Amino acid sequence: SFKAAQADYDTVVKLRPTWSTAHDLRGSALLHTGDYVNAIKDFSVSIDLTKKPADKNYRQRGLAYSLNGEHALALKDFNRLIAEKRESWSDRLHRSFTLFNMENYKSASKALEETENHADNVQSLLLRFHSIHRAGQHLDPTYSALEASLRNDVWYKPLVEIYLGRRDVETLQPMLETAPANNKCTALYFVAQFYLYRMPKHFEEKAKAAFSQALLVCSFDAIERGAARAELERL
Repeated sequence: SFKAAQADYDTVVKLRPTWSTAHDLRGSALLHTGDYVNAIKDFSVSIDLTKKPADKNYRQRGLAYSLNGEHALALKDFNRLIAEKRESWSDRLHRSFTLFNMENYKSASKALEETENHADNVQSLLLRFHSIHRAGQHLDPTYSALEASLRNDVWYKPLVEIYLGRRDVETLQPMLETAPANNKCTALYFVAQFYLYRMPKHFEEKAKAAFSQALLVCSFDAIERGAARAELERL
């Protein structure tokens, strides 16, 4: 377990406090148990001890910052990876979620559009849908992209069909009951966003309930966890 791993790394850090890898590994364990503050501290120490920090150091610290609600600092780490052309696809997605959490919707939409293979990923498509909507821009191209995604992503097909007006939200419940935790996490977050998109005042309580469910289901390192918390704070 991550708790047991953390205890082991505590011992290693005491024995070798200047070994950057020990701080990096303990930071990862802390991240996965939701102790974002101490995870950030360990990732920062690891970065300071290394002449050329690995991509994952900034990647994990950026994620921890974002999950802890420190969006400006998260953005700084993700931007650094992108500027140095060291980013992964997930870094760009996490950066877009961070921009969305900061209510910088136009930048989030633009960042998602620039993300490689964004049209093949339901998270990217739905986050861009809400970024465009909240920025007051035209949604038609996004509907076309969602329609195209039905050919690629079988698991999220019912979720996408809700956005396309082909099924009611309630029909998603049987799928959620048997879903793996990571899929359920994503689905609950975007169900909540759908409620806010359709009728924000009428469905606000349902949105809050879905965001709260996401917090219970999402793993501690899931970007939707931080995004759900950000939305609950905004509401």
